[in-house]
Amino acid sequence: MLIADLHSHILPGIDDGAKDVTMARALLARQYNDGVSRVAFTPHFRCEDQTLEEFLQKREEAFELLMQEKTTEMVALEYRMGAEVYFSPAVATLDFGKLCLQDTPYLLVELPVTHFPAWVKDVFYQLQLKGIVPILAHVERYPYIMKNPHLLYELVSAGALAQINASSLLHNKKRKKIIRKMINWNLVHVIASDAHSLERRPPQMKKGIEELSGMVRAERVSTLLCNAVKIFSKEDFTPEEPHEPKRLLNYWV
Repeated sequence: MLIADLHSHILPGIDDGAKDVTMARALLARQYNDGVSRVAFTPHFRCEDQTLEEFLQKREEAFELLMQEKTTEMVALEYRMGAEVYFSPAVATLDFGKLCLQDTPYLLVELPVTHFPAWVKDVFYQLQLKGIVPILAHVERYPYIMKNPHLLYELVSAGALAQINASSLLHNKKRKKIIRKMINWNLVHVIASDAHSLERRPPQMKKGIEELSGMVRAERVSTLLCNAVKIFSKEDFTPEEPHEPKRLLNYWV
């Protein structure tokens, strides 16, 4: 089965991901060995910290540096440029054609970890009016969503997509239980690596997918993987109808 990784920090020297070309190439080799065939480069972008032009120039320079000498594994992979855009009210005013996953309407968006922005629904609505489909990055890392998955339901019901990190399935049992429920509620659409380095935050797509296969039915695993390939390949993609989480005593069902 084809595996597309829609979230990675592999481009060298542009953010807190790969620090140099050697590390970037090693990360791509790990991706290849894990069965990944398509990789999106999505370095962090904060519109308050740098201009769009500065970001795009640095991204292009990092990509050109990485591609100067291609390894065998690198030649076998397909790439698309993108960005992980930190949420801000100003996000809706940007030129998204250059921040979305290359040649697609999909925009990877990172929310604050500390709080759920009161205006996120309005901003996402403005994006969607422009034909942009927000993909929420690593939804399992937001404590407020883990505590109240109905927040995610509201965003997905309004047209957003959600991504989980493969590595999040390998450690925290309590988190895994909520992730499993969110997948069964059709509130999660893709699994990605969010790879940063070999030591601190390595690509773990193979292990993550194997763990996922023991958590949910095979067709749900297949759906998450196929969704990512469709998004990467610019194919038509219609997510399944989300199920609304209900609070029963101290549990979400």
